[in-house]
Amino acid sequence: MYSVAIADDEVCIREGLRDLVEWHKLGFSLVGAFEDGDELISLLERQPPDLLVTDIRMNRCSGLEVAKYIQEHNLRTRVILISGYKEADLAMSAIRYGVKNYVLKPVDLDELTECIQNVRTELDTEQAAYLKQEKLTQTCSKIEDLLNLFFEEMMRGSLQNQRLVRRMFHLIYPNLSFEQNACFSLTLHIRQNNHFVRNQWAHGRGELSQYINSFASSSSCRIEIRIISDQDDRLLAFGLLRVQVSGSARSVIEKDIAALCDGLRTTFGVQINLEGLEVFSSIPAMLSSLSDAGPVSLPCALERLGLRQKQFYSALLEPGKEPQAIQAAECFASYFEELEPALAKDAAKNFLYPLSIKLKEEGIPPLAALTLDEAFLELDRAEDSAALRDVLLKTTRSLSAVLHGTSSDFVERTKEYIFEHIGQDLSLEDIAEHFYLSPSHFSRTFKAQAGETLIRFISRCKMEYAAQLLSNTNLKIYDVCEQVGYKSLPHFNKLFKAYTGMQPSGYRQRMHMGGAGNDQ
Repeated sequence: MYSVAIADDEVCIREGLRDLVEWHKLGFSLVGAFEDGDELISLLERQPPDLLVTDIRMNRCSGLEVAKYIQEHNLRTRVILISGYKEADLAMSAIRYGVKNYVLKPVDLDELTECIQNVRTELDTEQAAYLKQEKLTQTCSKIEDLLNLFFEEMMRGSLQNQRLVRRMFHLIYPNLSFEQNACFSLTLHIRQNNHFVRNQWAHGRGELSQYINSFASSSSCRIEIRIISDQDDRLLAFGLLRVQVSGSARSVIEKDIAALCDGLRTTFGVQINLEGLEVFSSIPAMLSSLSDAGPVSLPCALERLGLRQKQFYSALLEPGKEPQAIQAAECFASYFEELEPALAKDAAKNFLYPLSIKLKEEGIPPLAALTLDEAFLELDRAEDSAALRDVLLKTTRSLSAVLHGTSSDFVERTKEYIFEHIGQDLSLEDIAEHFYLSPSHFSRTFKAQAGETLIRFISRCKMEYAAQLLSNTNLKIYDVCEQVGYKSLPHFNKLFKAYTGMQPSGYRQRMHMGGAGNDQ
């Protein structure tokens, strides 16, 4: 619903515009009816409406002056001017102020309605374009986050598949050589006692990162820089030498980084030091070095979690090591309380992301892919460290089952749980919680394994148990009904007949366990 304001110094016209135009049907909500342009300008200063319908000539401030104000202040408010025949010259001059729509007095309601509809179409088009741009911006942001995550995991030593890294490299840097361009990891330390870091880091680091990106894109700079972490008082970046040099690549890189640090000190007044610089002759050389010497140190909690992450992957991928994988996930989750909520959520995603890459490289089972997809969605919805921990543990148990063939007895284990609670009113939520899965994930997984829905399966299990009771005990039929969790005997009889083809009494008689006449 768009907003609209109307203005005319004649009461009859003003009230007619207010009462006769079907604003709501046209997609507008009326926010005010004014008798002078001064009142309109006051409204425009507070909260500009989407549409303004105003007389071109009013006593103190004309509609034309209001249109001029809108143009001078770059407001998005559309204007429909109402003018008389003698004011046609004024209406034409309004074009200079961006006014495209006007109607003549006496106002024809159909003509005005058509004009309003045209404005509505313009607003709809503009809004659609805005939403499209907003969606594109969000998508680009997500892509950028994924790229940063890719480089971070590469610098950890988690990505050793050169084919995958090469493919990603050429997508990101199509004009650079994977095998020949030198690369580096960079750690900059911004001292905590600096005013900028103490009081402005949360907001100012965005400006600082923007400066680094601008510096790297300048014509005089010979390096590409991608900031992949800006936690605490450190910036961790991955970089490439954009040009091939005959001499030492390190000296060229060091010279440009020194110029970068000088620019940061001058521009922001920060105390910034080069804390770490690792230079490699190429991306393959970096991967080989990481494989031999271990991952490059990362700031904050990530540095301490690398070992736990490797233990987690090792245990999860080996049959019979589910307890060790859960223990590693528990240890990792204990660090969540040390981090801000947003950083904790990112850390949890970083913990699982390399696993998804590794599984895809090796041919990921469909159920494992489903499990990981759901895990990332649940991590987005998690509100605190406890919820993040639960997601990790559920994902660990589920992946262990899928990866090591235990998914084959998934149906059997579900059946065991149902029989253990056969007298209860079983729900999808209860059973899913027992298996540390979300209800939606459990439902999809179960149907894929069993070939039928959980509700139908529960009913079949209950009928199977009821048949055993009728065959092997002397319980009354209504007692059997209660034993398998049903409160309505007629409903139970109907389900049992659908399952066996006969009523419970007839089934018992057939099994030669008693008569059918008096056991109801």
